[in-house]
Amino acid sequence: MPEKSLIENILKESLNAPSGSNSQPWEFIASQNTIKIRYLPEKDHPILNYNNRGTLIACGALIENIVITAKHYKLNPIITINEKFENNIIASIILEKSGVEEKDDLYEYIKKRTTNRNHYKKEALTEEEKKYLLNEVNFFSNCKVSIIEGDLINEIGSLLAYDTYLNFNNDHLRKLLFNEIIFDKEKAQKGERGLYIKTMEFKPPQILMIKLLRNTTFFKLMKKLGIVRTIYKDTVKMYSATNTMIGFSIINNDKEFINLGRLIENIWLRATKLNLACHLITGIFFFWQQANFGNKNIFNEEELNIINNSYQKLCELFKVDKNNYILTAVMRIGKADPPSAISVKKPPFIQWET
Repeated sequence: MPEKSLIENILKESLNAPSGSNSQPWEFIASQNTIKIRYLPEKDHPILNYNNRGTLIACGALIENIVITAKHYKLNPIITINEKFENNIIASIILEKSGVEEKDDLYEYIKKRTTNRNHYKKEALTEEEKKYLLNEVNFFSNCKVSIIEGDLINEIGSLLAYDTYLNFNNDHLRKLLFNEIIFDKEKAQKGERGLYIKTMEFKPPQILMIKLLRNTTFFKLMKKLGIVRTIYKDTVKMYSATNTMIGFSIINNDKEFINLGRLIENIWLRATKLNLACHLITGIFFFWQQANFGNKNIFNEEELNIINNSYQKLCELFKVDKNNYILTAVMRIGKADPPSAISVKKPPFIQWET
């Protein structure tokens, strides 16, 4: 059986998984050879978390990190996904000694993985790079990926960017957004929940404008002058600044979002190993789920039309079988300058069973 200190190290080294607004919606129950993962959906963005699916993606990415880290320490992780998530325990991982070293070790890239919202170079990936990135897709049979390159990128970027348009145009979303932005560097470095402004790659004048827009009166004035449309156009440029995008679609089942998180993290780590930048975009897809399966009253008629039209066009572009799958995320990927800042994670909260 692995020692307690080893399990603690595995969890500490696995924490660098992506989560909405760096919410880190997880905690752990551990024994001598078992790790139970409890998900904490209340820490996640309520509108971007239909049926807690955003939290499940984050926890799936975390599970992938734990699996890779355990294998690095010559342990064989046996994963059980709980059927009903009783007591919010979504999965258990039993760690058995294997003595086998990981051949394609992604372990060292877990700590290096980060979101990069810079503009990427318009350089095509090689066939070898694409093959390596998708090396483990077949292990997740209910998840599908589609790669789009070249001329269609601008159209996809313009559709994806409606998430930012809605974040500023919709009163509910705008309040949530401003509540989540962290301007204080010291607070961000402590791993507090929220979007650190430097990770969003805004220029100094843009950061000043974001601060001013927190004032409701000033925002209403600027909205009349077209600020929301300007922000949307800037987002289109950023989203479109790449040559390659990967679309992720899955069967419409809550549990599959855990596997989706694992697959996304696996590809992200492989990209990191290839020295490629990644930026995962999920906003419009979670708005679509909320608008069609959850609380559509959050959006007005114009916004519902934007969401549904954007989603349908994106499904067509990524050639999604809409009878069996839903499009859930798009990752832009490519070569870029390093990000200006990274999100910091808090140490794991571990409850030890006797």
